[in-house]
Amino acid sequence: MPNKLEYIIKVELSAWQKIIYNQIDEKQCLALDPSHGRVGKKALMNMMMQKRKICDHPYLFVDGDFDIDETMVRASGKFEIIDRILPKLIRAGHRVLIFTQMTRLMDILEVFFEYRKIKVLRLDGTTKHEDRVDRIEVFNKKDSEYSVFILSTRAGGVGLNLQSADTVIFIDSDWNPQMDRQAQDRVHRIGQKKEVRVFRLITNTETEETILSKACFKKSLDDMVIQAGLFNQKSTDTERRGRIEEMIKRHEAEDDDDDNDIPNDHEINTMLARDEEELKLYDEMDRHRYEEDKHAFTHIDHYGRYRLMTEDEVPDWVKFTEEEKEVKSTGGKRKTRHINQDMIHLDSLDDDEYFMALEARLEANENKNKTNMLPQRVVQNSGEEDGSEYEAGGEEEISEDDNDGNSQVSKSESGK
Repeated sequence: MPNKLEYIIKVELSAWQKIIYNQIDEKQCLALDPSHGRVGKKALMNMMMQKRKICDHPYLFVDGDFDIDETMVRASGKFEIIDRILPKLIRAGHRVLIFTQMTRLMDILEVFFEYRKIKVLRLDGTTKHEDRVDRIEVFNKKDSEYSVFILSTRAGGVGLNLQSADTVIFIDSDWNPQMDRQAQDRVHRIGQKKEVRVFRLITNTETEETILSKACFKKSLDDMVIQAGLFNQKSTDTERRGRIEEMIKRHEAEDDDDDNDIPNDHEINTMLARDEEELKLYDEMDRHRYEEDKHAFTHIDHYGRYRLMTEDEVPDWVKFTEEEKEVKSTGGKRKTRHINQDMIHLDSLDDDEYFMALEARLEANENKNKTNMLPQRVVQNSGEEDGSEYEAGGEEEISEDDNDGNSQVSKSESGK
């Protein structure tokens, strides 16, 4: 069976992605698009999933329709690099499988390929069995007009024979490395006659790097425990130890060679090319693209960063928070209002708890008003024989003057 090589391609985030990523990380909320009749903020749940979504494309947070133009490409670092490498692979006659975790992203990918006039097939969990068989057959035809197949990792990663393809692109990684392995096996299987290349797109963010590191750790455990032959009774202890030591050294070497830098176009072409002729073709296509991009961009580099959306091009409703919008609308003066903290507490309760808390609060206020109406010192009768009254503490004596009705207060010690 031909070899299989796997590469990790680091991807830069666009300005739109960076803004939303920071909002999720710091405030756990996003601004709403006012063009859809909604103003304010949207609270988010499951921050890890939200970060994974923004690493793929900011349109995953757009409700309703979105712009179908170059903005769709430039708003996402992953879409931008797919827009660079996919024409090269199709030009060289390669067939590509694109795997993703999210069906909503598959919708955006279909719109993107339609915009680029690239015919694609799609398969996810909602695809009927009859349609699966037909699409696989159409894709595997010798002279098929379809060069790209979009699949969900879970639904399209098992039980499919797509050995006519020789390139696999993972837009996002699965927490379970076995799912990605099974997806690769749709291509790297019996019947494959070409060398298989696997490309994994990873943004330079902590979120996706964490997912990748966890998956690599699980895969290394599988290699050292299962694949090393610990559960194979025919292997000797010496053979098991030797295989484990060899795998540990190999993983350490891979960690040492890990480079977080984003590759340039020539480095990417080296990963894509199967031979020298393809490498020359890819470099020539890049030079032709540079000449065309000079008319649209002032600065050209070999990393593709100039093609990403800048902060000035991000929509205003994305950049401004609710508080900043209020400051801007008032000419720089922030509107303030007094907030009743008690009412904030009541708003967090359900109906039964609300009425119980409200009743207790009204009763407490009523008791407080009664207390304020009493004299400052509470006096109680201690006896009627001598006509004298003592305060509860027994420290002051109060005597009444029958002649003028005025009260006189004199200090006396207790027991006298």
